[in-house]
Amino acid sequence: MLPLVLLGASEAAGKGQHALGVVVQGVKPKMPRNADVTLRAKVNWRGPKADLTYAWSSVEGPALPSNADSGSTIIMIPKDELEVGGHYHLRLRVKAEWKDEEGEPQSTEAASDVEFDVNAPPRGGKCTLDTRWVGSTQASLTLGAPGWKDDDQVQYRYSLIRNGKESLLYNWATVTTYREVVAARRGDTLQAKCGIRDKYGDGLTALSDPITRE
Repeated sequence: MLPLVLLGASEAAGKGQHALGVVVQGVKPKMPRNADVTLRAKVNWRGPKADLTYAWSSVEGPALPSNADSGSTIIMIPKDELEVGGHYHLRLRVKAEWKDEEGEPQSTEAASDVEFDVNAPPRGGKCTLDTRWVGSTQASLTLGAPGWKDDDQVQYRYSLIRNGKESLLYNWATVTTYREVVAARRGDTLQAKCGIRDKYGDGLTALSDPITRE
């Protein structure tokens, strides 16, 4: 959702129109969970010299951090305090105060709402290893990462753990299965390691059940 700009205006003792506009910058509809979120106020004030005050607040969704400076032109939500998968709806109110030609106090206000989601890593899947022994020294493997769900495209990375030592088989791609023939003798233990990530780089790793050749 795009930021909503609300213009506030007031009549100053019949001397003309004064307008205040504000928009919040610094976010996209979805933000990665591994980066700080920094919001900035861009203010457009048409009128005499005025004192501006700022007030950030949470309309719905996760609250702002308790130590955030809600009276500043810039507010930051550290990545460690972002709610993964959360939907934030924040509001910035700006008030302009000045005195007219007769010395009478005047004021006007404007507000801008901004909404964004915090990305969540893929979920709901697993890592599998299907093994077919070939002769006495080899194994035909099928590594898989079925069932992972995400709003964005998912990429996969496949490694093999043989007797505790890991080797990369296939780097990031969109394929959900990968086949490989490897050396495997009696007593060897094989296990698949799957990396899963979305386009924001948010991801995780999963392991298959280990298989030991008898």
